[in-house]
Amino acid sequence: MQELNSQSAVNSPRKSQPLLAAILVGHLVLLGWFSSFTAEDSFIVFRYSENLVDGNGLVFNEGQPVTALTSPLHAIVAAALYAITGTSLWSHKICSVLIHLLAVTTAVRILDIRKQLWPIAWLFILWSPYVVFWTVGGLETMYLSSAVVLSFALSHSITQQKSTSHIIWFSILLAVAFLGRYDSVLITVPLWFHVAASIISQNKRSGKKWLGDIYRLLFPGLLIALTWLAISQWYFHDIIPTSKYHKPTHGEEQWAAILYMGQFMIATGLLPVILWILIDRTGKWGNACTSMASIAKEHLGVMTGLVIFFGYCTYTVMSHMMFSYRMLLPYLPVGALLVTRWIERTIPDTNSDDQSTLGSGRFGAKSISILMVFMVIGQLAQAIVIDRISINPGKVGEYRRLSRIDYTKFMQLLSDQADEIKHHWEQHGDQNRKPRIFVYAAGIVPYKLRDFHVLDWGLVSYRKNVKVFSIQRGLLYSSDYIMTLTPRHHSLKYQLQRNPDDLEVVTETTMPFDGTQQTFATHFNRNPIQYRLPDYIDGLPVDEIPEKIED
Repeated sequence: MQELNSQSAVNSPRKSQPLLAAILVGHLVLLGWFSSFTAEDSFIVFRYSENLVDGNGLVFNEGQPVTALTSPLHAIVAAALYAITGTSLWSHKICSVLIHLLAVTTAVRILDIRKQLWPIAWLFILWSPYVVFWTVGGLETMYLSSAVVLSFALSHSITQQKSTSHIIWFSILLAVAFLGRYDSVLITVPLWFHVAASIISQNKRSGKKWLGDIYRLLFPGLLIALTWLAISQWYFHDIIPTSKYHKPTHGEEQWAAILYMGQFMIATGLLPVILWILIDRTGKWGNACTSMASIAKEHLGVMTGLVIFFGYCTYTVMSHMMFSYRMLLPYLPVGALLVTRWIERTIPDTNSDDQSTLGSGRFGAKSISILMVFMVIGQLAQAIVIDRISINPGKVGEYRRLSRIDYTKFMQLLSDQADEIKHHWEQHGDQNRKPRIFVYAAGIVPYKLRDFHVLDWGLVSYRKNVKVFSIQRGLLYSSDYIMTLTPRHHSLKYQLQRNPDDLEVVTETTMPFDGTQQTFATHFNRNPIQYRLPDYIDGLPVDEIPEKIED
């Protein structure tokens, strides 16, 4: 990896260093501000990874190897961090910050971006409140983002002048991105073909054989990816995580998804910055458009992948837990660096350190400075909105009326409920068997109740040959505890599939959630029935689903 950092050493920023230092300090302040946010789903992965380290296997429920892992990479990293530090959450947050910061900085150096424009790239990425939000969010987002942005930077390096070490690292990073999220292949595969075509072309021009380079480009990453898929099929009896069955893609909201992606382009600053440069270059649009075309041609692989991915996102970007642009965010650094390189192409061809060399437009030498001021104001304003008003500001999207502070309160409520359930079982439960709990959120409550067998709507309880859904009576009636959220998940009687008076209320709290009053409750079933799911996702039914208990 030494070559990754040695390239462009002559272009290291000097006069920009104080500004870059200020941006970095601001990034750390934003991280500290948002650090109390943790996505509920992150604890699903932490339960898997801690079970693995503790000798129970990579499972959610002991003895049931069913995978709900949309990111195998996340589970592997979390397990390693837990084994080393003894803690999952904060070690993950710190690791995510460091890896992403290193990846972004390395990518900027490899791309050989003009030193005066480094602050633009850093503001785009490090000051984005959405990047900060998901960096501390506990999920795989920034691991995937880091792998993708480094792959993108290396693709540029290889297409300019191939390097054996860069080729191998590129292949490995594509595999890492695949383990980060399978659907990253929609971007990385076109990128791979673009690099492969460039390698073949370079070798033909120099009269060399290209087969060895293509082998190095393909084999390391393919070996890693196929190894994981083979292990997954053997261990879990499937290579697809349950979320793909539980939350399938759909096209009913395609126009809303397109609007949502438009919001992303505006909220992240990509579209406003492009418009600013076009306005600044009034009278020189021919040069700006020519520069844009040359950037698109130079990075044809990633541009093709982004187009394909955005088409795919019209079916997936509105899915549950994709708030705050989580589906799109891993690719923001790539978009930001593409825009930064385009800006670079529209300014005079000079190696001067003088900031005035950036002033080729109607705003003169102040153009980039004014742009950066607007970027800072926009990013900070959105950070305040996310913190106080909505974690998903805009016209469409999930949790638009839920702030970061509200989400943190929601997580604390679930944590408190887990503590009360544990105490209640110790006082009133049968200590000779493992308690069972039915949840609507499979994160922090199951994580804190490690000794409980957890059932849910179909994430960890999904089985191909058994109908599992929110009111599956076998799961409900066999549970010692049932968690409800009313009226968000319909009436209490509907959620319990019986008269609520038949059960004991253990916890009950009413508070505002996503714009309405919601009651979070836990019910205790003193007489659970015997009902089991098969241990594997493809297992045959063990017990019949019982009839509904009538009033």
